[in-house]
Amino acid sequence: MLTALRLRDEDQAEADESLEELGALIETLDGTIVGRVLQVREAPEPALCFGRGKVDELKALVPAERITVVAHDGYLTPTQNRNLEKALGLRVLDRTEVILEIFANHARTRMSKTQVEIARLQFSLTRLARRWTHLERQRGGGVTMRGVGEKQIELDRRSIKDRISRLTRELEDIDRVARTKRKRRAELPKVALVGYTNVGKSTLLNALTGAETLVVDKLFATLEASVKVMRYGERPAILITDTVGFIRKLPTSLIASFRSTLDEVNEADLLLHVLDLSHPAFERQRIDTDAVLAELGALDKPTIYVGNKVDRLGDRSVTNYLERIYPGYVLTSSLTGEGIETLKTRIYEHFEQRFQRERLVFSYLELGLLDELRKVAKIERIEYEGDRVLVEVVADERVLAQVRARVGRGSAEYLPDTVLEVREPPNDQP
Repeated sequence: MLTALRLRDEDQAEADESLEELGALIETLDGTIVGRVLQVREAPEPALCFGRGKVDELKALVPAERITVVAHDGYLTPTQNRNLEKALGLRVLDRTEVILEIFANHARTRMSKTQVEIARLQFSLTRLARRWTHLERQRGGGVTMRGVGEKQIELDRRSIKDRISRLTRELEDIDRVARTKRKRRAELPKVALVGYTNVGKSTLLNALTGAETLVVDKLFATLEASVKVMRYGERPAILITDTVGFIRKLPTSLIASFRSTLDEVNEADLLLHVLDLSHPAFERQRIDTDAVLAELGALDKPTIYVGNKVDRLGDRSVTNYLERIYPGYVLTSSLTGEGIETLKTRIYEHFEQRFQRERLVFSYLELGLLDELRKVAKIERIEYEGDRVLVEVVADERVLAQVRARVGRGSAEYLPDTVLEVREPPNDQP
């Protein structure tokens, strides 16, 4: 059963969209929606969120609809959550708990598993009281003593905080490795795909790079940043990163926990803000995504807006709106390939001032270095003169700076990791 409380000054259409999205979140957890209950009030009722009459209505629906869980589209205070569960006799999840549950189910790497566990533990600190109220005791004689439940809450709170501290230190170690990987590929131009969850970022990544990233038509199907190399003809290489999708009312604890993963956004030179044009609320999704980007300090980065899923549009009049609001936007269909070549061209146009032509001289001891350079640059000409190899190359200025620093040292160790897919270590590795 889905429930929601709309304040009288809130927009009805927006409230309906949010409740519909909560239903999609529940379906991502393989749940079945048996009904929806929406109440309009001036303000939430402090003890129950809803009015007593609406709670009684919900209680009557529980056996009739065989309801096992109530999912509320909003945040419930610990008191409201506890009282609703007691009144209805079943588990009540608010929107934050639903999203945390999805993230926990979809986490695959050590980093994402650790990030999600930290967020869940931080949230659980606010819900400890409901776990031990059945152990509360009072001593006679009019003197109220601290009961077993209160003592257990203190023990649990201390245990959870200790666990959060250990996980935070572990996450710092994992993040240190990730930063080292990002540093090794820092010289290549970087593009980050950002946008609302399920707008088609992973499919777009595959279309741009020819990769085979997991694509599932579910919210938050992937949580890990996936880095691939894009080549367009013989042009130099560009790194494309697919980041975790955003959503309205994204728990702040998740943003904090996933900040190390979202650093890919801050370190990008260009953002591709992907919009699902087939979704009726794509503009609202854009606003919610911008809110997260602002929190990350990345809202002012150079951005190309990508109107995706045009293959699902019967009427393309929406493009007139895009032309006014997002000058320079690109229409794409990740499935049919429409607009992909145009988008690649626009990306390379953005970086063209950073691409330089240079003539380099390699010794035969440095052919390994030359082989690595081939993977990230455009080799326009090669001449062999005695024990030297003369190469005319077009590459990003930062790549060329790195090559100049290595040429002449007889070293073949230049870019061992820049063009490889960046993966977090499996969960069973230290």
